[in-house]
Amino acid sequence: MLEDFFIPSATTILLLPIIFDTDLYQEHVVAYMISIWLAMGTGVFLWYKNIRKVTVRCQDGEKQGDNKSLLRLSFKNMLSKAMPMMFVTTLGMVMIWTDTLMLGVLKNEHEVGIYNVAFRLSQILPLPLIAAPMIAAYYGKKEMENLASVAQKASNMILMVATPIFIFFLLFPKMLLGLFGPQFLGGTNAFLMLIIGQFVNALTGPVGVILTMTGKQVQLRNIIFLAICMNIILNFILIPEFGINGAAFASMTSAFILHLTPFLLVKKYYGFYTIGLSARRTRRKNE
Repeated sequence: MLEDFFIPSATTILLLPIIFDTDLYQEHVVAYMISIWLAMGTGVFLWYKNIRKVTVRCQDGEKQGDNKSLLRLSFKNMLSKAMPMMFVTTLGMVMIWTDTLMLGVLKNEHEVGIYNVAFRLSQILPLPLIAAPMIAAYYGKKEMENLASVAQKASNMILMVATPIFIFFLLFPKMLLGLFGPQFLGGTNAFLMLIIGQFVNALTGPVGVILTMTGKQVQLRNIIFLAICMNIILNFILIPEFGINGAAFASMTSAFILHLTPFLLVKKYYGFYTIGLSARRTRRKNE
């Protein structure tokens, strides 16, 4: 929520008073930087506030002698959970920038500019993560049937929103890219491959969130690392010959790995697919 909503909103608000000041040439950078620091401060405050609540519960449990309700948190335990999640986030950023960086090295800034427009436009497909807190809560309570129901409903909601946009993008790619100038029409094929990769993300649902919220961060980290390696290898092979189309194909292929593998792992670990017209009764498997 802080990254997807707070930072863009804060940046927009900060830009409003200064956007018409022609003497400031980097006001957007300053506004974005301030928003990131505000989001970090807010996140730290919320984390500390909730950690204190858990600590109070621990102390109350100790006083009452209730070992069942006792929650024991230590820096080592929190770090063991947080580090894989940090690596997942870091590898995700590497995944996003790999194509652009390799295009800049192997080609030129002209192709980088066209590819960036096609890539950013493909990211418009909405992929909300509102199910994450409920997934974590149901997993903590061992209510796997409810977890499956929430995951499938979230997947259906994502598909309902993303499918019309995806179809529109498939039908009118040149019209969309032409809004940025005729020189960007050269990115049409790359754009089509990028939105196919992004639609696979929407089709499989919140599988990455499920693995993250259910203690499978290490497995997700390994999948992302594998997808990055595949992306780099394909970029090295394809970019010199095919330019931005090669980069887009590499991105699409790595997207298949990145989203279809967790999709299958969710079935393996928890016995359900995130794609479903209705939640089926499931039981936990191979935890």
